[in-house]
Amino acid sequence: MTTRNTMKTGSGILAGFALLALTFVALPGSTSAGGGVTDANVAERSASASTAADHQALAEYFRGKATEESKRVAMHEDMLARMKGHGKPAKNLIPHCNSLIHSARQSQEAYENLAKLHSEMAKKARD
Repeated sequence: MTTRNTMKTGSGILAGFALLALTFVALPGSTSAGGGVTDANVAERSASASTAADHQALAEYFRGKATEESKRVAMHEDMLARMKGHGKPAKNLIPHCNSLIHSARQSQEAYENLAKLHSEMAKKARD
């Protein structure tokens, strides 16, 4: 393959990736200006929320985060239960596991409270 053909192929690949990226940006629920709430844009979206749709999107985001934390709680509880029968080295990890479980539960509760708050704000807001 010549240098010229290699450059054409490389340019074609770049153009393909650019088109693919634009397709995803245009899809509903993407992270573009009107898209869904993500970890990357939650602070901005929270600060600019003014409509019922804005607050409902934030409530959905925080419900999702609460669900993630619930899964973390279950995972650490499972690990703790499995660890209890493995002798002294494992017993040294029990406080660590309990701490992680407690932390995940607190996060879950905080996310649930934020979801509830934004759901209430959505009811009061006008679109």
